[in-house]
Amino acid sequence: MKSGFVFYRSWLDSMSLMTEEERNELLWVILRMGLYNEEPKQMSRMVAISWSLIRTQMEVNNQRYENSIQRRQKQNESKMEAKQKQNESKTEAKQEQNESKTVAKEKVKEKEKEKEKVKVKVKEGEVDFWNDVVARLEMLWEKIKNN
Repeated sequence: MKSGFVFYRSWLDSMSLMTEEERNELLWVILRMGLYNEEPKQMSRMVAISWSLIRTQMEVNNQRYENSIQRRQKQNESKMEAKQKQNESKTEAKQEQNESKTVAKEKVKEKEKEKEKVKVKVKEGEVDFWNDVVARLEMLWEKIKNN
């Protein structure tokens, strides 16, 4: 149910040729059709003639109104879909960002573990190096003692 409708000056001008009773009847018909989409079953001959011309314009206006409602509904649906897709994209982006951070943290941990392994190898290498130095010094010492 609509809350209003368009009333044209030409309709009022055409009513000037009617009696007051016919005018009231036509106005009532226009109001019922414009607000409630109800068309009367019976009307006087003069009102029926005027009404046939007015009804055509009212039907065109009603169709425009219905089309505009459908257009707005489609626009609202499109906006809602776009907003939903945008929210989904944001959620996916945050998830990907979190996954990237997790992967990066894991890589950092792996690198730290590798560094620890390298440190251990270096320390083992240092021990081996110093063990080798000590062994050579002992061999030299033995040679010097024997000579």
